[in-house]
Amino acid sequence: MQKLANFFNVSTDYLLGKTDIPDPDSDIDLDTAIDNSVAYDGTPITDHDREIIKNYLNEYFSNKK
Repeated sequence: MQKLANFFNVSTDYLLGKTDIPDPDSDIDLDTAIDNSVAYDGTPITDHDREIIKNYLNEYFSNKK
């Protein structure tokens, strides 16, 4: 099973139908992604911008519940 998963670059759980995420290790935490971002479409991202983006996402996801 592991050889098949390696060949297709997916997890064994994905092959077994236990998850819809082909490779859970490739997921990136949004906070980390935002913290590591230095620009968007050529425009520099400031610490203030990062805080606004995080607040927006927190509000968005809390309203989805």
